[in-house]
Amino acid sequence: PRRLAAAVCRCDPYRRPMASSLLSSEGVAEGQRVWIKNKSSDPREPPFLAGTVVEADGTTAKIALDNWGSGETVAVSESELDVANAVSAELSGGEERAEPDNCDLLQLSEATLLHNTLLRYRRDEIYTFTGPIVTSLNPCKPIDGLYSTERMKAAKPREEDELGAPNPHIYSVGANAYKTLCETGRNQSIVVTGISGAGKTEANKYLLKYLVWRASKEGTESSPMAQTVLDSTPVFEAFGNATTVMNPNSSRFGKF
Repeated sequence: PRRLAAAVCRCDPYRRPMASSLLSSEGVAEGQRVWIKNKSSDPREPPFLAGTVVEADGTTAKIALDNWGSGETVAVSESELDVANAVSAELSGGEERAEPDNCDLLQLSEATLLHNTLLRYRRDEIYTFTGPIVTSLNPCKPIDGLYSTERMKAAKPREEDELGAPNPHIYSVGANAYKTLCETGRNQSIVVTGISGAGKTEANKYLLKYLVWRASKEGTESSPMAQTVLDSTPVFEAFGNATTVMNPNSSRFGKF
């Protein structure tokens, strides 16, 4: 779950800027949910721990940890705390709400961003927006319908008079790039980045699949040339992949 791959497309001016989760001048209050950094060096443990403020004096707060903390109470400087997003059982049926775009989080920090992404991952929603960036977590398993034609259709950018926004998906990145290409006539770049084994090569394959689909009038049979391009990837990989600690079949290729 810690393997991340991010695809970045041209900035969308209609998306609101990233919010901040800095503590207010009043600090934290008793009963408030917060995140603290996990000081454990065990890679199997999460980087942040959730807890509840049981006492605060404006400088130091005592936090009752839950989950991995096993109810332990620790004293932490209030400047080291990240405020957690409130959970409304009435609105979410008792299940914690996860936002499709991290920028929609009321409290946005490294801890809340990771937690929101993890909530979506547990529900097999491996893609999450952060503004114009799409972050993906390698599910390490097939997910039915994740790359279907219906998902391609749903990824098309909305017109100004259409309600809602597309769901986070690697296809959304391709859709924005294709739309901007057609509107401006200028070359577009998509950056796909992540550690070895994060899924960058797979992301590139699905981006290419989407672009071929859009260029073939959305749903008609793709041209022989387009199919040849799609089929060429495993041929190139057979001659140039490498073995890394995280991935025995790591691609050495960029895509142009």
